[in-house]
Amino acid sequence: MCRCLASRTAFRKLLADQGVWRERIADSRMLIEQSRWMVLNAARRMDTLGNTAAAKEIAMLKVLTPNNCVKVIGWAMQAFDAMGLSQDTPLTCFYAYERHVRVADAPDEVHRNAIAKQELAAYL
Repeated sequence: MCRCLASRTAFRKLLADQGVWRERIADSRMLIEQSRWMVLNAARRMDTLGNTAAAKEIAMLKVLTPNNCVKVIGWAMQAFDAMGLSQDTPLTCFYAYERHVRVADAPDEVHRNAIAKQELAAYL
């Protein structure tokens, strides 16, 4: 996405210099890092405490990561314009795979319900 935005112009201005694209670049980096840190945290809990103790973190990842992924892929597709919807980039494959991952284990609502149950357990 950055390479594309650094090479395209609109209204005689690089897309990379336009505020909305800079926001999307920054948001994309933060979403990617958020997912990475959540994966590392869940992996650490799995390694040190076991899979059962990490169940909440795993469920959060199953919601958070695909949602973050689809946002970043969608912005990248927009940056590439019509080419982002073609087979000339891997973006359409990434998007299709993300949709599969998002529902392969269970819908987001199932994971959110599991997260909420674990959060409420301390209060009930």
